[in-house]
Amino acid sequence: MSFTSATGFSVKKNAMKAINEAFNKAKSQIQGEVSFVLVYFTIYYPVDELENAFQDVFQNIPNAGCSGEGVIGQNAIVEGNEPGVSITVFSGKKVNFYPQIFENINNRNEEVGIEVSHWMRKKNKLKALIVLPDAVNCNFSFLKKGIEKDFNLFNRIPILGGLAADDLDLKATYQLFNNKIFTNSVVSIALCGKFKYGHVVNHGCVPSSDAMIVTKSENNIIYEINGKPALDVIFDYSTIDESSNWGVVSINMCLAIKSPQEFRDQYDEYLIRFMVTCDTEKRSIGMSANIQEGTEVWIARRSLDKIDEGVISLATSVKNNLKNRRPLYIFHFDCGGRGRVIMDEDHKMRNLRFMQREVGESIPWSGFYTYGEIAPVANENCFHSYTAVLFYLYE
Repeated sequence: MSFTSATGFSVKKNAMKAINEAFNKAKSQIQGEVSFVLVYFTIYYPVDELENAFQDVFQNIPNAGCSGEGVIGQNAIVEGNEPGVSITVFSGKKVNFYPQIFENINNRNEEVGIEVSHWMRKKNKLKALIVLPDAVNCNFSFLKKGIEKDFNLFNRIPILGGLAADDLDLKATYQLFNNKIFTNSVVSIALCGKFKYGHVVNHGCVPSSDAMIVTKSENNIIYEINGKPALDVIFDYSTIDESSNWGVVSINMCLAIKSPQEFRDQYDEYLIRFMVTCDTEKRSIGMSANIQEGTEVWIARRSLDKIDEGVISLATSVKNNLKNRRPLYIFHFDCGGRGRVIMDEDHKMRNLRFMQREVGESIPWSGFYTYGEIAPVANENCFHSYTAVLFYLYE
């Protein structure tokens, strides 16, 4: 049986109607039985209504996905606390999707990573791993460490995905596995079979400060920068409007660190880090990945020009890498800080349409706006922020 995929999108306010509409749009475009369903949804919908809709519509079809700050489809984007569902259906055996949920990641990211690794080792013809962790409780440095502990026992596996998101409140994000919705979890999807893949990564931030030094940190918590409380340093670089709202600060500002030398030809001079949380008593900031004491950091902000240039680079790279081969499907993981907080609707849609037109307007394509992106650079699995990742499957 040939492999096919198709996407559907809905902005209906009723969860059952939205899931039905998006699923049926996708299903009507494929041949054969649906073997797997990938779902991204905004937090507009109540959890119990979503679960009832998934159970009613998908029934026993394996499914997985997560909440996003926004959802992306073909010629479609919805962001924030607005109704939006993006659904992709797959049929055929060329690419096999095996989803699994791993719960309670808070303070046990490495342990959960080891559980993921043990589960991965049982998969035949494993090519890649998609992970969709809860952003509020994920420390990707430890999650990755656990997943990669057994990599010496089998070939290195590329890890891609994005941190599940909400509507910029940073309160709770949701993970979907077989009709049930979880939080404080990570959804993993093993991709197995006889297919090829590729990916491109691009961020849109530029440093806006002089270099500074992390002088006190523990794992993913930064306590001091240049000997001053980290939060005070961040507020020193924020505007008056920003400093009254941490959510606004964290979405407009980020930290940049130097990329390893081997990354720079394929990626950028800087890696970008999203500031997830702050502690107003300890004056500290929390990241989604570890930062060691002595690390050189810069305050960075998004550049609309660099984002636009990156969109051209992403689409051109995918097109050149495929060399006239048609992709089977494209995963799109994009940062929540690259959408509505910096672009109006016309600008967002213009960029999305450009990429989809350049790669191929009929190519099944879906994704979501994340709180952190995951993709390899120079064969090393990496955590990114304020970044777009396109991961494509082809024959």
